Amino acid sequence: MEFVFFHKVILPKFQTPLLIYFYFLTTTEENAKKVTQDFNKYTQKEIDKIIKELYLVSFRNGITLAKIAVKETGIGKWEDKLTKNILASKYIYNDIKKLKTVGIISNNAKKGIIEIVHPIGTILALVPSTNPTSTIIFKILIALKTRNPIIISTPSLAKEVCSYTAQLLYKTALKAGHLNIVSNGFLIQVEKKLDI
Repeated sequence: MEFVFFHKVILPKFQTPLLIYFYFLTTTEENAKKVTQDFNKYTQKEIDKIIKELYLVSFRNGITLAKIAVKETGIGKWEDKLTKNILASKYIYNDIKKLKTVGIISNNAKKGIIEIVHPIGTILALVPSTNPTSTIIFKILIALKTRNPIIISTPSLAKEVCSYTAQLLYKTALKAGHLNIVSNGFLIQVEKKLDI
């Protein structure tokens, strides 16, 4: 068995995706910190507008995404993937759309407790080959609802459909929120398979 050394950790060659994740976290952490600071400035109304547009574009493109996923991976039936895309878009959106994720969410004057929501930081999204589009849809919805940057790690078997899905949502979010990746907004970075 071949081993790869990384940060004084020995991992079997078959676990190299972990190395890729650490690599991307270190190379994008500076960008993600800046993006987190900028994204903190968005209001609840602005976040909710972005999330709604992401849901709509995901829902409207559910069939196309499902068919592309099956064609690229050779796994499953597009009808089943469509069902999962609907669950990941419509049902997740309906579940989170009214959640307050910006600012003060509760104020208990009697107990002297004020709850304030803030992002936790960069989220690394691991995507399986079996359900690539639905996983990306719900992870992006949740990450952006909570104003957290997200780095998406794509499986080699589904890298094209993952990239297509993430870019579709990314462009929609840019348009909906008038976001600019350089000066403000958020980060969706799609990882390409690296040979280590």
